Amino acid sequence: MATRRWEPFPVLETLRERMEMLMEESFLWPSRLLGDGGRRFLPVDLYETPDTVVLKAVLPGVRQDDVSINVDRNTVALRAHIPSARETEEARKYNWYLAEMPYGDYTRTITLGMPVDPDKVEAKYEHGILTLTMAKSAEAKPRRIPIRGQVR
Repeated sequence: MATRRWEPFPVLETLRERMEMLMEESFLWPSRLLGDGGRRFLPVDLYETPDTVVLKAVLPGVRQDDVSINVDRNTVALRAHIPSARETEEARKYNWYLAEMPYGDYTRTITLGMPVDPDKVEAKYEHGILTLTMAKSAEAKPRRIPIRGQVR
């Protein structure tokens, strides 16, 4: 009777797959391990031009009506709801194998480095990207101060 030799590679492959899954969940989706209190993080880009502050937020699959924007001097608050097919009655009957697409309520509040004029904010939503262009308040813009005095 031939003895069967132990092969470590299948065991190592399973261990490698589990380590990859743990690392992905820890670094890419830390809220799955730590808990996020029901809040989810909206990724944004924020930059300034000479006259404006521009904020871009990624909102995949979000309807315009499901986005709320509040601007108050130097604070921007965004709220959005990303719907999921898993929330339907029909979907509860399915046998789900993977459910990785983000969904739920997302919020983000950002304090800007300068005040903006809430009456001069333009919001544009295109291809899942929300772009806010906010005019800087007059007090936030640099000004040249003339020096008065006698010319000699």
